[in-house]
Amino acid sequence: MSAYIAPLRKDVTSEFGVAFPDFPGCVTAGWSLEEARRMATEAHADKMEPEHACDRW
Repeated sequence: MSAYIAPLRKDVTSEFGVAFPDFPGCVTAGWSLEEARRMATEAHADKMEPEHACDRW
């Protein structure tokens, strides 16, 4: 299992934003930490699907 860095960002009036620097364009957000974590897991899994293989390189 690989691990990737995904910084969380939050302003007073925004959702928790998550971005994967190793995967440009792989971003998501959630209103709670748990939702942001779940959405990040899904976004990363989607980015790793074969149809996104060209996006990774």
